[in-house]
Amino acid sequence: MGDSHLEQDRLNAAVTSYQSALNRWRNVGDDKGIQTTLTRLGGAYHLQRQYDVALVAYGDALAISRTRSDLASEATLLQNMGISYGRSGDWDPALVKLYEAAALFEELDYRALEGETLSQIGNILKVLATRFSERGPKVRSHLSGPWTMAAPKP
Repeated sequence: MGDSHLEQDRLNAAVTSYQSALNRWRNVGDDKGIQTTLTRLGGAYHLQRQYDVALVAYGDALAISRTRSDLASEATLLQNMGISYGRSGDWDPALVKLYEAAALFEELDYRALEGETLSQIGNILKVLATRFSERGPKVRSHLSGPWTMAAPKP
């Protein structure tokens, strides 16, 4: 039900549906159902730009995937977490999660997903490089010492 709400861009209804499903899976103790539902719930929160809440859902799903030794789900969840961290502007954890995901995708020989993840890392690094280069003149103006590129004295 939550998936159909998502397809119709009814995000609040999707969240409500996933939360109900999550309660049912928890009542029966089905870890796979819980993990899948948490992943989808995280996706719905991500689409609502509630990145902190999405990260909690993804993190809970990740813990389950690790206990189940489900490397494919683990890699996907790490990628999802990296994207959510990135969208919230939290660059360090975004890069850590994306690097972890890329390594798992490589181990699993999922080349397309590995490439997609490496591209996401590149996009973040490009943003950071642009921001740094824009600040560069301000940073350089506060530096002094032999490593600075001062104009030669006449």
